[in-house]
Amino acid sequence: MMTRQSGQRKFILVHLLMPGIWNIHKSHNLAEQIEKDIRMLFPNAQTTVFTHLEPIEDPESMLDISIDRK
Repeated sequence: MMTRQSGQRKFILVHLLMPGIWNIHKSHNLAEQIEKDIRMLFPNAQTTVFTHLEPIEDPESMLDISIDRK
């Protein structure tokens, strides 16, 4: 998870590792719920939540957790 703030707005980026056998619809629905739950933690703030989905079985997924991709 990475966060930053610009003025009144909070930006939150969450890297989600999902089972590779899940279909896009199921993974997307869970990501949407996670984004909603995070926004609810800051009810009086302008909060933008971004999620990035990766298959947990792919070793490359664990290399994609830093800001700069190598």
